[in-house]
Amino acid sequence: MHMVRTGDEHDPTRRARGRRRLITGAAAAGATYLLGGRVLGAPADDTVPETTAPDDGEMPTEELPELDFNRAAIPQEQAVRGEQEQVRPTPPEPPANRWQPGQFITHVDVQNRRISLTFDDGPSPANTPLVLNTLRSYGIKATFYLIGVNVQSFPSIARQIVEEGHEVGNHSIFHTPYSAAPLAGQMTGNQAIIRDATGVTPVTHRAPGLTKGSIILSTARANGVYEAHTNMQTFDWISPRYSASAIFSQFTRYLTNGALVLYHDGGGRRPTPDALPSIIQYARNRGYEFMTATELVNSGNPRPGTFSYLTSSTLQPRTAGADIHDHDHPDHGYVDRCGYDAKAELESILRDGDVSLTYAERMRVVESLAEFDAVSRD
Repeated sequence: MHMVRTGDEHDPTRRARGRRRLITGAAAAGATYLLGGRVLGAPADDTVPETTAPDDGEMPTEELPELDFNRAAIPQEQAVRGEQEQVRPTPPEPPANRWQPGQFITHVDVQNRRISLTFDDGPSPANTPLVLNTLRSYGIKATFYLIGVNVQSFPSIARQIVEEGHEVGNHSIFHTPYSAAPLAGQMTGNQAIIRDATGVTPVTHRAPGLTKGSIILSTARANGVYEAHTNMQTFDWISPRYSASAIFSQFTRYLTNGALVLYHDGGGRRPTPDALPSIIQYARNRGYEFMTATELVNSGNPRPGTFSYLTSSTLQPRTAGADIHDHDHPDHGYVDRCGYDAKAELESILRDGDVSLTYAERMRVVESLAEFDAVSRD
């Protein structure tokens, strides 16, 4: 029996429909493979309806959705995670300043237990690196009130203080004399010394010896800094020096919420760095958070927060367990005569060799000592 040729195999239109049917089927198969076995538009039960071409006319010209093959090959959860990683949360705004230039601040009224460790008279090669090591190990930020001639002599230590996230404050150029007018006259110059060495301009100043005088506050206002004193006894300045255990004992007795705790890292080898770990552990065990001086000031209400000194009174001892009470003993009349002699320390470093110095450091110390001589001649 012979087959009767209809002539359709020679029909161009029918051959074109066949090619389109083949291309459409290949695209559907590819999409099925890439999208996990489902044809685009298929029912949820994965039953793929039979696709037939119309008997007459052209094949439908509806276009398939454009496929992003690179994206399709990424698991869904991975793609979502990638989108989340690209969304960066907006960091919170820093707290608004609670201080104003020229304000006199001794402590801060805060709701939670917070204090600030502050260190005067550095940077010192004998003490400051030890203090920094302890602060680093406990993850604590503090404030260092720097003396200009020491910054000029040991700029790398001053930079290390800033690089490790601590605050720097102004503590005069020479730490002498304990008189308001000469100390106020050193404030502007020390702002420049600290800025040149560290790249940071201080916003807080503390007069050596906690010296008071209206000219200090007016000069502080002109330099855009507040004057930070304290209302908490520490006794690490007393000569002859207390032992580390005695310093710690005094801390436990006088610990005061919201205090700018005043210690020293200058003046030759001190017991303060040895007492510091016990001080930190004691306060942390009682729920205290450590902050820089300005962070503490910005976290509450600075006191007294005035632009003048109040009437004189003395700082009264506190009993153990009274560390969360309200502040009722401002430090007016309490004078921290630490007896620190910046010139004597620099001379001792050169003479005794207790601290190893590079040639450049020795030359900077010599230059700082020459500045003392120049000032004394003037």
